[in-house]
Amino acid sequence: MTIQRHSEDLIPNDVVILTMRPTQEALDLISRYSGRFRGSVVMDAFSVKTPMFRLIEDESLRSGFHYVSIHPLFGELSNPIGETVVLIPSRSSGNRFGIARELFASAGFNVVVLESPEEHDRLMAYVQVIHHVLLLTLYKAMRRAGIGLDTPLATHSLRYTLRAWRGFLSSPRSVVSCLGLTHTRGLWLVSWVIY
Repeated sequence: MTIQRHSEDLIPNDVVILTMRPTQEALDLISRYSGRFRGSVVMDAFSVKTPMFRLIEDESLRSGFHYVSIHPLFGELSNPIGETVVLIPSRSSGNRFGIARELFASAGFNVVVLESPEEHDRLMAYVQVIHHVLLLTLYKAMRRAGIGLDTPLATHSLRYTLRAWRGFLSSPRSVVSCLGLTHTRGLWLVSWVIY
């Protein structure tokens, strides 16, 4: 893996993974450097796809790079082998989609292909957002009952959930970002849970 600065030239056929938030600033950066991406495979790792996917796809068709959208379904792990990576082809992916798929499969990831950003976002609303909201609702109910994160009454599965909550409470902004919530909605959710 090579991490490059913006000022370095890319080699045609490189694979570029953009690790930034889905903002107008990200789109501006892609547009500014799109000529340097010509011939390369460019991937975004946004957890929410619909707002940006078509814009990047259009830019890829205009500038001649191959766009594949990805979503690793895991956070910072010391050993992510066996975890799942979602891939979504675009109109510009062409035969490079197979290369992208093989890149992740040969690295030991479980690869799931979805047909569109809309399908991705609909499914993630269930498996990602609702899951987090349910966990946070359970946390709120336990707090109201006077049961803390250090309860000796925790079952095996509840101990796993408590570890997840500790992670959330140590970095609520990362969960808000992961859920694709706006800053305002995310802060409301965090406030509702904690207070």
